[in-house]
Amino acid sequence: MANHQGNKKSHSVEQCVQIIKFYYQNQCSVRETFHALRDFYPRHNRPAESTIRRLVVKFESTGSINNQPTVRCRNARSAENITAVRESVRENPRRSISRRSQELGLSATSTWRILCRDLGLHPYKIQLIQELKVNDHKQRRVFADWVLEQFEVNPNFVKQIIFSDEVYFWMNGYMNKQNCRIWDDINPAPNASRESHCLVRILIWRNHRSVFLSKRSGHSHNHQR
Repeated sequence: MANHQGNKKSHSVEQCVQIIKFYYQNQCSVRETFHALRDFYPRHNRPAESTIRRLVVKFESTGSINNQPTVRCRNARSAENITAVRESVRENPRRSISRRSQELGLSATSTWRILCRDLGLHPYKIQLIQELKVNDHKQRRVFADWVLEQFEVNPNFVKQIIFSDEVYFWMNGYMNKQNCRIWDDINPAPNASRESHCLVRILIWRNHRSVFLSKRSGHSHNHQR
């Protein structure tokens, strides 16, 4: 039985031309071409039938036996699409990439490349700042004085305070800064103020101690589990 497992070594241009000639001289038979090459190659270095078939397909589809470099089409970053993205940013610089790409009919990757590479824009994160009320300074001072008094009464008072992480779920459509980016070529220093006391929110907080301290609307409370 003939060995059809030829190695994967690349062949020279002259060898490829010879294979194509033998293929047509043998009535376009891959099997006959394989046997005809027996006198020109060592036993274990003869092109396999799959190699002959692949070379013929390349020659008949491209007219060449050379490996043609793949040329990628860059229609996604055309001048028309770049202009469309620029106008979209001018209209609303805070729109997310996913929403912007859906509206423009582009992929999220192409939209990101146009924003960053073609338009030279950067995503700037909004900064949250505390909105100060008229009585905030007074309430903060009262609370600080109360804490100092507790230290005088109970030296171990500090051990009863828990500094923990927490998360608020806002029920009034409050902005989530993690999902908000402003696209611009310079930092616009965006900021948004927020109220310190808002009733339309839910606080998720877990207590691992028997006593914790909370402060709401300027009043201090001790809560026992």
